Amino acid sequence: MKISVVMCTYNGEKYIKEQLRTILKQSRKPEEVILCDDRSTDRTTEIIRNFIRACGLEERWHLYENAENVGWKRNFMEALRHSTGDLIFLADQDDLWHPRKIELMSKACEQHPEIGLLVCDCYPFDDATGERKKWFLPQLAKQDLMQVPIGRSFAESLRPGCTYALRSSMREYTNEMWEEDWPHDLFFWCTALAQGSLYSYPKVLVKWRRSEGNATPRNDKTRECRLEVLDRQERVTQKLLEHKAELKIAETNADCMEGALQTYRKRKAAIEHGSVAELIALLKYLPSYPRKRSWIGDVVAAIK
Repeated sequence: MKISVVMCTYNGEKYIKEQLRTILKQSRKPEEVILCDDRSTDRTTEIIRNFIRACGLEERWHLYENAENVGWKRNFMEALRHSTGDLIFLADQDDLWHPRKIELMSKACEQHPEIGLLVCDCYPFDDATGERKKWFLPQLAKQDLMQVPIGRSFAESLRPGCTYALRSSMREYTNEMWEEDWPHDLFFWCTALAQGSLYSYPKVLVKWRRSEGNATPRNDKTRECRLEVLDRQERVTQKLLEHKAELKIAETNADCMEGALQTYRKRKAAIEHGSVAELIALLKYLPSYPRKRSWIGDVVAAIK
């Protein structure tokens, strides 16, 4: 199995070398590392080029520089097109990998061909203090390896993209289905979940840095942001349902997705109208929320 690592960079001079070292020190070496820079204005590309040259990695590590700044969402998808591996690991520029991350996750994928996307656990830490940062990362698996069950809180990725290892076959869906304002991790999470090929490896294999400069999508409780998130979740779900035959989505999974779609639309309407009655009516949809306090977030967004 050929392994690719794909990393997108942008103004990451502060941490990029530390992350490159954790990839270099992997017990299972990737056959190629693809780095795609989105027109950094600092020393990021210089640091990468010097690192590749100093470590003699020119044959396996490749740096691409965009002709113009395209944004992190498009940058990741375009970087994936450069990869040629059977299994592709996604990497952020400022995280830290466990030295056996590639070894353990690639072995699981080799032993289980039914896996389309494998995610590991991560340790979110505060950039300023180094301490664990509170983040919603629910337990996905209690065993060494477990399929992630589909639920009616469908279109919310519960692990960041830096924990992903995906089959190269997953890329074939991007040209026809992916839209440019969709985060890559959300798209692949939902596609694999719909197909029943999303699996969790419950070991912490990434230290996930949280800082002001992270490109994590906003999810605050303002009306504008809430509606933006719900609109994106609705569109992702709808698009996958439109392609359910091509994706070979089972009817039971499609039913769950239809339920999620209805919930997203009800939540959007309640927030847009600011209706107390509609907000109270949303309580019956609590099983379709990723967590119960998200309903409170809808209420706050509706009345702001």
